[in-house]
Amino acid sequence: MRRMRRDDFSRRLMREHVLTADDLIYPVFIIDGKARTEQVASMPGVERFTIDKLLPVAEQCLKLRVPAMALFPAIDQKLKSANGREAFNAKGLVPRAVAELKKRFPELGVMTDVALDPYTSHGQDGIIDGSGHIHTRIMAYSAKYASGFYGPFREAVRSAKNLGKSDKKTYQMDPANSDEALWETGLDLEEGADMVMVKPGMPYLDIVRRVKDEFKAPTYVYQVSGEYSMLRGAVDNGWLPESCVLEALLAFKRAGADGILTYFAMDAAKALQRA
Repeated sequence: MRRMRRDDFSRRLMREHVLTADDLIYPVFIIDGKARTEQVASMPGVERFTIDKLLPVAEQCLKLRVPAMALFPAIDQKLKSANGREAFNAKGLVPRAVAELKKRFPELGVMTDVALDPYTSHGQDGIIDGSGHIHTRIMAYSAKYASGFYGPFREAVRSAKNLGKSDKKTYQMDPANSDEALWETGLDLEEGADMVMVKPGMPYLDIVRRVKDEFKAPTYVYQVSGEYSMLRGAVDNGWLPESCVLEALLAFKRAGADGILTYFAMDAAKALQRA
């Protein structure tokens, strides 16, 4: 098999999967205020942005051909409540951010998260129902595992302290189960999901493949905060080469993912332009 591997042209001719900027979705954390950014301590290179600071990031996404951003709010503690009522505030942080993004960059895809953990005083996700939004596309967190890899995200949206010593095992999946992921994904599709997601990513590549093979539906994967921090830390410390980032993202495509939510989206898009 070395003959086909000897030169770049023949390797390219037999390459089965290709990673492009079209496969990337960029998750970003937003905060209230003006002209301000905050570092997320447990996620090197990741910041929280006020809306005005978010706009240049969105513009860069478009220039790099990253098709969509996913918004996650880090709201003030005093706005959090047991029922997460701030999530319904039409003048809240996320609605204002979405409105500004769509006004300035209508061609950019904007995703929002209906989980309530950034808004609740107890840090749990909660359940909400939407009505009248018939054209809103739904990406279901279908196979979302009760994982330890979410830790840095909870710091980023300031929900870790609210969650305390509690966990989410009563409604997130047991990492030991895979058949259950198919069951839950099927339920989400029956309920009207347009896209399904597996979360986290790298430890659950087998689930991505099973979901895609079983349902043939648009299937996405979230390279979550803990995965990002491990790779980022290893690269920054010289323990791994930067190429491991694209290698990990390509693994998601190989497993069957149609797209990837990753904090490396901008870095990956730049690297793909250089490739």
